[in-house]
Amino acid sequence: MSRFETSIEFLTFIADVSDPGTGMILPDRLATRLGVSVSELEEQWRASCYCDWAAFADGVLSVLDVLQDRTHSLKAAVQLYRRGRILPDCETIERRVVRGMASQVLRDLRGDASLERISLGQKAS
Repeated sequence: MSRFETSIEFLTFIADVSDPGTGMILPDRLATRLGVSVSELEEQWRASCYCDWAAFADGVLSVLDVLQDRTHSLKAAVQLYRRGRILPDCETIERRVVRGMASQVLRDLRGDASLERISLGQKAS
């Protein structure tokens, strides 16, 4: 997929998970696209270090954007977000984002964390 096509794919994803009137990210739509239940996503948000839904959703979407740019596939990006680990870390990328570490994940992904350093193991509990 070309860079242009991946950009269009991500913009379509953003449109799919957003309220058309306000542009706010909707939990039910984001949960569906991530392959989790709404209650699981809301539980992650409540357990996170983020004060509001918009900040939490922004962290998730920022990491997905970089992963999609690296993999050229939104499906692969979601899979890496949910189950991938940036080695030698034992936590999933998803768990690190929930713990309020989206900025660190982004630094790792933009820095020297090549895709070869991302392990796709079993989801941590």
